[in-house]
Amino acid sequence: HFSTVLIKTNWYTTSCKYCYCYQLSEIKVAEENPIYDSRNDCNAIVETATNTIVIGSNATVIPTTIVAIGHSSFYGRNIKKIEIPNSVTCIDSYAFEECIALEKFEVPKSVTKIGQFVLRDCHNLRELSVEEGNPFFDSRNGCNAICATGTSHFESAEDAVHSENSIIQGCINTVIPSSISSIEQCAFWGTGIEQIVIPSYCKEIEPYAFANCQKLVSVEFEEGGSEIITKIDTQGYEWIKYELGVEIEKENQPMNKQSIGVCATKEVLKNK
Repeated sequence: HFSTVLIKTNWYTTSCKYCYCYQLSEIKVAEENPIYDSRNDCNAIVETATNTIVIGSNATVIPTTIVAIGHSSFYGRNIKKIEIPNSVTCIDSYAFEECIALEKFEVPKSVTKIGQFVLRDCHNLRELSVEEGNPFFDSRNGCNAICATGTSHFESAEDAVHSENSIIQGCINTVIPSSISSIEQCAFWGTGIEQIVIPSYCKEIEPYAFANCQKLVSVEFEEGGSEIITKIDTQGYEWIKYELGVEIEKENQPMNKQSIGVCATKEVLKNK
């Protein structure tokens, strides 16, 4: 639970970036360090050659020279909101995972690549938007979600592929637009969402899409919707079977309100 990090001249690795540093509020890099910097007193560790934030803090102010937010760089930080400048083109996987105090997040129009599970387990995230003019992502109809405008491929360790008209990330106040055809893996994982309506156009719900949604009590399908859900990965069923000790429908059977509720949360099961 340390709050301050000083990076000396001879420090060449960022191996601590996966640490859950909830109280980290000050980061400084020695000016003589040849690999990293903390330009403009930004309270972050920046990889100089790539202009990538590799470790952020609760007090980070992202400089306008930054082009990428690195893998797990803000994991577990105590931030309510953060401004991402229009210089940023890439938000890597797990970048803001478990930022449980985060309430508001906007993707600038400059971002062309978003990795996997960027905002997973952000329990209090309420406002989620994409700046108008982004050619790859949107938050159509004020839906409070990150949607993929077209199919995009992100070459990272996780090799994320976002399908056209899919929801990549949701939040507490998400309203799924009628044009959405799929809900991606872990899209609502750990959010505080309480109810959701699945539009009839949606044909695919990927594994763990609603996992760990402890407050989710109502899932409804638009008329005809329950008959066109065509995919739930086998792993999703195995997780339910072994984690919750519950047998549910076979993989190839159509989903219904009960099965998606089971996928969603242990609390829903306890109340049945």
